[in-house]
Amino acid sequence: MPTYNRLLIERLTYTGRHRRLPAWIKAFKKEWKRCARTPITNPDDPKYNPLPYRLVCSCPAFLHSCFLICKHLVQAVHQVPSKFFLEVSRERVFPIWRHPDLRPLGPPPPGDYDKLEEPTVAKPSTCALEGDYGSLFGDEDDSEEEPLIPLSLGGLEKDNSDEDGDEDEAEAEIKETAQKYDNIIDKLSDLVHALKYNRQYTDPRAIASIFQNTNTAVKFAERIQQKEKVERSSTALRLATFDSKYADLMFIRTRPCNI
Repeated sequence: MPTYNRLLIERLTYTGRHRRLPAWIKAFKKEWKRCARTPITNPDDPKYNPLPYRLVCSCPAFLHSCFLICKHLVQAVHQVPSKFFLEVSRERVFPIWRHPDLRPLGPPPPGDYDKLEEPTVAKPSTCALEGDYGSLFGDEDDSEEEPLIPLSLGGLEKDNSDEDGDEDEAEAEIKETAQKYDNIIDKLSDLVHALKYNRQYTDPRAIASIFQNTNTAVKFAERIQQKEKVERSSTALRLATFDSKYADLMFIRTRPCNI
């Protein structure tokens, strides 16, 4: 009941919004503004290669950011308005963040369109492309000719055989992931059997070695149980998407109560 009571209050209380904002918006806005005002000491360093049209950077800060942003990418696009943080969408493929006001400062360098898939790059009306790069998307006229789109296979036209190859790769990846799960389950099951056998001897030297080598796995299991307890509770607040406490458990699905 507390959960539904909270939802009822949100529906009946006018806040100027048609829905509740995602839990990660506040943290994302704070991180974006921090990156915007952090000075770039060496912008010409070849070690960093920001690609604002794909929102990818090779700096360590980008790799460790839970929002996949860094100061090089934030400062490589035009200043965003306040509504950007309320309307931006978070995708599963690059570019991760998409919004009409997310416009790079300059045209893309050669090779920036490699391995891009339509429609990850917006049209000239929303991206303000300059120079000859606008021709990559074709002119808006009444002709039936299809516009030229950056190809993901190095200039080769994609045919049906490519789709079959993608399906085969997806099936192979699923089988490989399932095999990894099975290997871990088998090894942990054998470990549990070995621990049950050694328990009858109650050797303090053995338990010290066991504790030292399994402490990380035990803590990981305890954190999964804590997350499941919160998810199953009807009174506890829902976990934030980018909660630092459960960041490494983001993709671990919680079990329902009947399992």
